[in-house]
Amino acid sequence: MEPGNTPAADAGLPARARIGFFVGKGGVGKSTLASATAVAAALAGERVLAVSTDQAHSLGDVLGVPVPPTGSPEPVRILTEEGSAGGGHLDALALDTLALLETRWRDIAPVIAGSLPESDLKDIAPEELSAIPGIQEVLGLHQVARLADSGDWDYVVVDCASTADAMRMLTLPAAFGMYLERAWPRHRRLS
Repeated sequence: MEPGNTPAADAGLPARARIGFFVGKGGVGKSTLASATAVAAALAGERVLAVSTDQAHSLGDVLGVPVPPTGSPEPVRILTEEGSAGGGHLDALALDTLALLETRWRDIAPVIAGSLPESDLKDIAPEELSAIPGIQEVLGLHQVARLADSGDWDYVVVDCASTADAMRMLTLPAAFGMYLERAWPRHRRLS
């Protein structure tokens, strides 16, 4: 398929950005390689977003600019179109997955309370939900996908947490699907 000739483009939707994940053991240079890749792509003319899902958030340190952790999708502009040789730009974002969890819970808690008025779920504080294994990783991965689908960037470079956390994040959709199938088999969902 040629660039620009995608199902999303045919439907008038923005094209999904390529996503590159930088994964490895802590201290091996993931943030350095992710930053170098992002800068090189921006200088080559691409619209690039560098995202940190690591709680250490070293991306800003490597890039030499403050990139405060946030739950909002508002990145910091690092390189502008005018400042780069190829006309691209580089934005950086450090995801605060606890803030994402709090926002999502505030959005869904009223729906749950309306659907299950006898339930105490509405009384749960968002911070309590962080104890659910992998919940913050799922929200981080979901946010990366939303950013890639936005049409604002050609390439999203993800500086992941150390290997164990990153692998948990990347394998969670398959694990969730497996448990969903066990709890609510496809033949029951579709009948």
